[in-house]
Amino acid sequence: MQVVSRGVVAEGRFPGEPGLGVRRTALVDALSQRARSAGIEIVHGCAVRNWRERGHQIFIETSAGPLSAAWLIGADGVTSAIRRRSGLERLGGARRFGIRRHFRVEPWSSLVEVHWADDAEAYVTPVARDEVGV
Repeated sequence: MQVVSRGVVAEGRFPGEPGLGVRRTALVDALSQRARSAGIEIVHGCAVRNWRERGHQIFIETSAGPLSAAWLIGADGVTSAIRRRSGLERLGGARRFGIRRHFRVEPWSSLVEVHWADDAEAYVTPVARDEVGV
């Protein structure tokens, strides 16, 4: 750890292979392709109305019709109804919101930078040889 004039700086590196910063859209595409190649069906754009578990199977009522699965993954955002109904809602704390912007500039570092202030966080991520996400 190194102390600088405006605060404290900590640097952490992954053991072995380095991490990789990518655009969220590229991450979603890569995860979806990998899931499909593993035989997982992905259903987009339908509302989960209800579900029940029986043994190791989940029976799901959706706006697109009934489904059954071994797992139900609620990738439905910060106001997730699935998380709330599962009893996994975050306790307390103010609501969060985020904005993001990509800049066509050569990254000045290969590291992800995290900047904290009293009421905000900023993440600076190199996502390509000529692009930085903030």
